[in-house]
Amino acid sequence: MLHTLRIFPTLTILNNDLVKTIGYKNPRYLGDPVNAIKLFNNKNVDEISILDISNRFGTRENYVNFPLLKEMAQEAFVPLSYGGNIKNSKIAEAIINIGFEKVILNSIFFEDSYESKSIINKIGSQSVVFKIDYLIKQNHFVVFFNEGKNSIKLTHKELLNVIQESGAGEVILSRIDYDGKMNCYDYENLSFLINSLSIPVVLSHGAKDKNSIFEAYRKGFLSFTASSIYVYYGKLNAVLINDPFYKQ
Repeated sequence: MLHTLRIFPTLTILNNDLVKTIGYKNPRYLGDPVNAIKLFNNKNVDEISILDISNRFGTRENYVNFPLLKEMAQEAFVPLSYGGNIKNSKIAEAIINIGFEKVILNSIFFEDSYESKSIINKIGSQSVVFKIDYLIKQNHFVVFFNEGKNSIKLTHKELLNVIQESGAGEVILSRIDYDGKMNCYDYENLSFLINSLSIPVVLSHGAKDKNSIFEAYRKGFLSFTASSIYVYYGKLNAVLINDPFYKQ
């Protein structure tokens, strides 16, 4: 029996610019994020994820760029999710109220369980995504938060427990050293999650082309997000907002 394949782009924002990183470093300027939203409106993407990484590079600490988010929400014809500097339920609710469908949380699940539960109680688990940034070391997951300043080492079972106890309605697994490399998804290390979680498991980082996604799909994964294949084109990675799955 075939299940629905879900694939959507993630756009990375640094201040007011659309950028793309490699290994969470060296952001490359790509253009205007609002214009990227407009271009995706003419493709067949079903949703778009927005991540603000300004705090990672020390340019805008503890601040959500609401004017930019409002402009993006006004232009988008598809559901949007947003992550970056969401510190409490008031901020999360404000993001939902301007037109975003989901908020993406990371550090708060490790640093403030009371506030993370408050966010879920305020906007509902269906509107909360848990994004996990990780590396694999000695058969363990090293999970990073607080813009990479802090980390925790987890076994497979411990990672599963962290996700289950979060209360989030969806989880995105992002392998840091696969970011921007366009090799393949880390589906082998994450396959144990498929039958253990009742919420969607989204693979992030590593998509090379359609085939790399279909390969992970054949292993049982149904949901994917990608960046490079949506903003680059050709062997030289020319900047071009596109949808490799678009059919006119």
